Amino acid sequence: MTLAVTAVPDARSMTSRLFAVLGAFTEAAPGRSLSLTEIARHAGLPISTTHRLVGELVRCDALDRRRDGRYTIGFRLWEIGAQTPASQMLRTAALPYLEDLHGLAGDDVMLAVLDTDEIVCVESLVGHATDRGVRPTRRAPASGTAAGLVLLAHAGELGMRARARHRDPDPLQRRRETEARLEGVARIAGQGTISVAAPIRNRDREVVAAVAVSYAGDRAALRAYDDVVRMAARGISRALGYEGAQRRATA
Repeated sequence: MTLAVTAVPDARSMTSRLFAVLGAFTEAAPGRSLSLTEIARHAGLPISTTHRLVGELVRCDALDRRRDGRYTIGFRLWEIGAQTPASQMLRTAALPYLEDLHGLAGDDVMLAVLDTDEIVCVESLVGHATDRGVRPTRRAPASGTAAGLVLLAHAGELGMRARARHRDPDPLQRRRETEARLEGVARIAGQGTISVAAPIRNRDREVVAAVAVSYAGDRAALRAYDDVVRMAARGISRALGYEGAQRRATA
């Protein structure tokens, strides 16, 4: 005799189910990717329901689907969450170093993150030291900035997605990215202005942002700020919990 099994309906609202899906990323593995099955398990939802909700979140840029089929928190959700005090750790950690760089260079200093083929400036100090101003969040093509160059150089999967949007990869761009990985700093020289950027790492040694400074000069002064930008990036990284290769090796 076969007994019919009746599924118990989920009494949670649609909003509660969506938050259960998003909550899987903090409860299971903060900052890591999850498969659809893992999301369903942590959210306590059927695979079919999870698939539908995850699809909606991907279309809204709240989740990002990687090439391997796994999911991560999307940048749109990060942008919204960045407005809350609890999510300003990156800005808080970076600000003292941005202020030091701004006082030294006297020109623009910024903190940027990568969103596919664009950078998002999440904090910046502009103008001369006597007339400093904070510029609001803004976007720019990643390939045309030192911050974008260093982020693409360390972006892995995200960097491949960004380059996939360009039918003809730029050999110069590829060479610059290789140099940025090897030297730990990226440089772009414009008309009378030089921009230098270095990567910022979190406690998992992942590059999560870049610090960049722009200053007046010509190619003769191209490497003038390399060391101070690297030092600022290391300081911010340490504030985010990054210990560095040597300390991790002896831990």
